[in-house]
Amino acid sequence: MNVKNFNPLEKLSEKPHYIYESISAKDLENATEVERKVGFKVTYSNFNENTGCLNWNLYNFSSDFEYFALLRGTNLVPAYWFLEYYTEVYKAFDIIRFLSDENLHPKYPYTVGLIEYDDHGNRNYAGVFYVPDSTKLTLEECGFSTNNLPTVYKLVPVKYLKTEKYLVEYNYIEIIDYTLQTGILVPNAPFIIYPQKVAKFRVNLNDGWINPRIFVKMNWITSFIYKHL
Repeated sequence: MNVKNFNPLEKLSEKPHYIYESISAKDLENATEVERKVGFKVTYSNFNENTGCLNWNLYNFSSDFEYFALLRGTNLVPAYWFLEYYTEVYKAFDIIRFLSDENLHPKYPYTVGLIEYDDHGNRNYAGVFYVPDSTKLTLEECGFSTNNLPTVYKLVPVKYLKTEKYLVEYNYIEIIDYTLQTGILVPNAPFIIYPQKVAKFRVNLNDGWINPRIFVKMNWITSFIYKHL
């Protein structure tokens, strides 16, 4: 597996900020006619040049969807899915949660799903955010600078399919890269193959995938193999 070579965004603090709010009359007033018709939008705000952090504002005005993924990039970093690159790092630090049929309506929003993005079974992790109707969700992301701010950002609805358990193989270079980028060690990083129960979603956009993984559905054979690795 190859990981694209660039300096990723996606730096999260140990306790990243978030807030759920009801859509206000001002939010609706500030939305364009197209955004109100589509029913959702995303903006960013409150960039802090000292910390490199900013807020993503996810709005669900009144759409038929309640799960969304966020595709974003800058003039220096090609657009990719939020929480797709350092997933195993944040799993190790217990910053993210994996969505499943047991927690499809989480109160903690830094959640990851398995995204199926074409008809050939290709899939990968990405952040999947639960934003109910008439709700605004604010999420924090760091890793930005004054000359490296978002130029591309798109909120993409995803459809829940089902929850399954997989053996996941990932590239350990992700862990090494994170330490090189931040100076922070990841002592509890998952083994390069690990089991994970996760909700699967569908999106019709085969773009923005930068850190490939292999997912094999678990059964008695794969469970036996994993126990004897």
